[in-house]
Amino acid sequence: MRDERGTQPRDGAGGRAARRGSKAPRRSPLVVVGRAVVCLSSAAVLAASGVSWAAYHWITSGLNTSDALDKVGAHGPKHLDNSVNLLLIGLDSRKDMNGNDLPKEFVQDQLHAGSSDIGYYNTNTLILMHIPADGGKVTAFSIPRDDYVQTFNGDG
Repeated sequence: MRDERGTQPRDGAGGRAARRGSKAPRRSPLVVVGRAVVCLSSAAVLAASGVSWAAYHWITSGLNTSDALDKVGAHGPKHLDNSVNLLLIGLDSRKDMNGNDLPKEFVQDQLHAGSSDIGYYNTNTLILMHIPADGGKVTAFSIPRDDYVQTFNGDG
């Protein structure tokens, strides 16, 4: 590298001595602000992902789930389209999810239900639901079962 006079520097460092005293070039304020925005955005996305993951696992940790439909669906007939048909079954039970009897006061006062000795574990309703593939209107209808109701001037 040559200096202003066109001669080689004598220190043999290739001009490092001349560059040592020079100041580093200043960065544009837009570059600094841009980098800060990118860093803050990245930190916000990372924090939101962590909070979402923790919330999902906190919410689902107390749920009891079943994979019964996964096993049935593997051997079931293929769909003609992507619509879904569901059969929802209401079970007339006086037990909690662990099989323990519910408190008698809760069954009578909150559920307004009688003894399970009358209906045992019969279903009291069936709901057939059709969800169309195109996202259209969902259709559902109820099929009441195993309920005794008093009818006007009927046989009771």
